[in-house]
Amino acid sequence: MTIGSAGSSIVVPRNFRLLEELERGEKGIGDGTVSYGMDDGDDIYMRSWTGTIIGPHNTVHEGRIYQLKLFCDKDYPEKPPSVRFHTRIKMTCVNHETGVVDPKKFGMLANWQRDFTMENILMQLKKEMTASHNRKLVQPPEDQTIGTTAHLRQPPHLKEADLSFSGGNGGNSDGQGGAGGGGSWSTEDWGGGDKNEDSRDPRFLLPVSFCDQIKSKNTPPRLLFYPWLIL
Repeated sequence: MTIGSAGSSIVVPRNFRLLEELERGEKGIGDGTVSYGMDDGDDIYMRSWTGTIIGPHNTVHEGRIYQLKLFCDKDYPEKPPSVRFHTRIKMTCVNHETGVVDPKKFGMLANWQRDFTMENILMQLKKEMTASHNRKLVQPPEDQTIGTTAHLRQPPHLKEADLSFSGGNGGNSDGQGGAGGGGSWSTEDWGGGDKNEDSRDPRFLLPVSFCDQIKSKNTPPRLLFYPWLIL
């Protein structure tokens, strides 16, 4: 955005430009089907933004609420922000796995001009949903988000020998729980050589008949492993 006359112009600094966009976003845009705002009000660089698009009528997107993440780097608005759908969507200009809007397939990013705004991007993406090549595409389940419904992955292998159990009353030094309640699992090496964080995540373990088994003297609880874990 520039201000000036008689052939001269003044380039509005980045933060002033973003403050203008923030103010407009807070006031509301048009019919309310497109909106945006800052993720962190304390970020003096005003980099991370969240946008929302309500799917247009007479398309497979109708009534759906799509959330997007926009990142305005230090060279914005000279260069466009990066744009990524947080809500899963199937569009020809969006990577279905990552949600990233491909600049090569989305004209506004490919032909970016300094006067374009985040509002323009969101409005154009909404318009793109009505295009013949997008309006009837089969969509993922509603409200599914990138990252929460990723691939199915087999959990790391754990050995019962690697685990010890500290029982309630009557527990012994071998980790065998006696009669009584309570107890906790501990492990020195859960991952069998795999040292990443997931291999030590207790969510991979499922206590089976926990209370029944700790009532049986000298019988530590068994553990079963989730056959598959949705990450």
